[in-house]
Amino acid sequence: MIFFLILLAISIVALVALLAPGFFRIKDLKKEEIQASLNSAKPFWLDFHNLFVIPIVRVYQENVRPTTYKEIEKMARRFRIITLRIECLLMRFTEYIRGKRTVACNGHKSHYWEQLNSCKNGANGKKDERPV
Repeated sequence: MIFFLILLAISIVALVALLAPGFFRIKDLKKEEIQASLNSAKPFWLDFHNLFVIPIVRVYQENVRPTTYKEIEKMARRFRIITLRIECLLMRFTEYIRGKRTVACNGHKSHYWEQLNSCKNGANGKKDERPV
């Protein structure tokens, strides 16, 4: 803890030593000289904009944005291909289910059903006509 207090005290002394000569020099200047120097100086944000913002925007527009669009296009193509594969599998599945739904007649009649139909239709294969 003592180390941090000593470091704080040294920092304050160094800050005062750096800024004190400037304060005394400004104190001796006239208001007109101060106003003229302020009017002739350009704003800080102008330099900040020219030195930092414009290069960052240029790098973004020339490098980052095209790379980002390229990656988005790749992901969209992959997603489209996966979607088409899934759609193809679903189409095959529905065709498979449709094939299972319809009963395929192979022309073979079992002996049991032939006997049952002959009993219903009578012995000679015609329906019984009983008077009502």
